[in-house]
Order: sequence, then structure tokens, then C-alpha cells
Amino acid sequence: MIIHFTLNGAPQELTVNPGENVQKLLFNMGMHSVRNSDDGFGFAGSDAIIFNGNIVNASLLIAAQLEKADIRTAESLGKWNELSLVQQAMVMLAWCSLVITIQLQL
Repeated sequence: MIIHFTLNGAPQELTVNPGENVQKLLFNMGMHSVRNSDDGFGFAGSDAIIFNGNIVNASLLIAAQLEKADIRTAESLGKWNELSLVQQAMVMLAWCSLVITIQLQL
């Protein structure tokens, strides 16, 4: 099956198996932000994409559903090697969480 969709603003035309898992498809296309950390069950969120304006777990989609879709991954959300304000806050949150965890263990 040939599918047409937009990935991070760029038009795509791919020949795919209609039942192919979208998480695997996108990861193999170099979208390494779309990871599989929950064996395809879609509850961890590590495979989150923006699918036609909605946040969806890519593991729960099949390739045929991408026809005429607009897909955005984390790769499209900022400039390469520059953290957004939200990303900076999350880094700080992770550091604080580590410090709090260590302090609680003492």
C-alpha cells in the first residue's frame, strides 16, 4: 500500500504494509523520539506523537491510518541542540527529583 502523509512539515510517500506498527515505522524513519518502552501497549507515553492535532500513542496506530495525516514528533518541536523553556524546566525537575530522592534515603 502506498500512503501519503506529512511528517514534521515534510510530505511523505511510502510503500508500507497497511498493518505495520506506526511506532516502528517512524522510529525506522529516524524519528528516534518515538520509542517503544512498553512493548506496544501504549501506556508509557514514550511513543507519543501529534496525529492531526491530537496527542496519540504511535504504538496504537497502524500505517494505513497515516493516509493524509499530519504527523508531528518531538523532533519538530524545537531547534536542534537548543532546549525550549519547557525542556529546561524538565531537566531541572529531573535534577531536583534526584536530589530529593537521595535526601529521603539518608
